[in-house]
This record gives sequence, C-alpha cells and structure tokens, in this order.
Amino acid sequence: MKARIDSREGRLLYSRRLGIVEPVFGNLHNHHLRRFTLRTRHKVDAQWKLFALVHNVQKLQGKAP
Repeated sequence: MKARIDSREGRLLYSRRLGIVEPVFGNLHNHHLRRFTLRTRHKVDAQWKLFALVHNVQKLQGKAP
C-alpha cells in the first residue's frame, strides 16, 4: 500500500481525497458528531445519513466549508 500511495498516481489521488472527503469529517466533528448516540447498525446508518443530509443542505445554503 505504501508503494501505491508513494507513486505519482497515488499521490495525485490522495491529494484529491484530502480536498474532497476530509473537510466533510472535519465539519461534522465541529458540529459535535464525535460518536453515535444510537445503537444497532440500522439506527447508526440512519443517524449518519441525517448528519450527511444536514451537511449537504448547509453546503447548498453556502454555510458549510
């Protein structure tokens, strides 16, 4: 895996990930999503989707990074 990431193509893909995925987790962390408050996979999945929905609505309103 290290060789794949250290390759030219791997570095390009990883740099794109830092700009696309990481801000979402940082924003959710700032909104106090540090751990899930529900149990069972079904409920956690629903809670995650709710947080993602709120994040996307905030992006549409221009209030999220």
